[in-house]
Amino acid sequence: MLFIKGLFKTLMFVSLIFLITISCSGDSSNDDQEPDEIIVEDFANFEEDSLFRKHMENTAIATSRITDYNKALELLEASELNDMQQIELAKALGFENIELTNTVYDLLNKEWEQLTLRFDLLNQDASVIDNMLFKTLLEVRYNQTSRSKTRKGYTNEEVHCFYEVCGPPRLATLEPFTIAMEKCYAIDDPTGEDRSAYIECSRKTRQRFSLLLRQAEIDWVCCISSDKCDIGDEPYPTVEGGTPFDYSLCSDIPIS
Repeated sequence: MLFIKGLFKTLMFVSLIFLITISCSGDSSNDDQEPDEIIVEDFANFEEDSLFRKHMENTAIATSRITDYNKALELLEASELNDMQQIELAKALGFENIELTNTVYDLLNKEWEQLTLRFDLLNQDASVIDNMLFKTLLEVRYNQTSRSKTRKGYTNEEVHCFYEVCGPPRLATLEPFTIAMEKCYAIDDPTGEDRSAYIECSRKTRQRFSLLLRQAEIDWVCCISSDKCDIGDEPYPTVEGGTPFDYSLCSDIPIS
């Protein structure tokens, strides 16, 4: 049993690395371009961009690994971690060691750098971007979303619960990711030879934001399943082959 469990973890990690590597290699031509050669695309196309959605799929895999939200967030608040604390952070994020953790989150940041340049994200509304991040995360993780049910197909009750009752609290959970990343760009030139300060800042920002995304997801699914909305039993089952949503995470929802 332990062998099977260890093998499963290994396969999950290899799958994540493979997905992210394929995603990054698909844009290898962009790496060879000079900054002034990059064609800035219309931000209106950002939400449905295939590379953005692939990035969110990779993000969903990373967030699903989180095992101890509170511990990880506590450690990320520290200005510097010793060796033992780095190991604790890795395990709280769902990895065996800090090297594996950094590999995954650095590759996610590489994807985001490419998207930032292509869609000029630093000059877009941070709250709009963060809303897209969260909504797309739900779309790639769950079946019954705007992918399978158009907005026109929502009942008035669903619209009210999704966007007016349960929407504002989860938005308050998210600290604008793009604003936090701007601070990293200001610390160190990400295009220079020595990117150490930038990498450390962006890695920490990415990890913290993945935790906030996960917590916002839990809060939102719990909210629409509670008596605040009561729009049906388990309205957001996990995608086929995934782990069903753990409703025991919802303190105010009776577990049968």
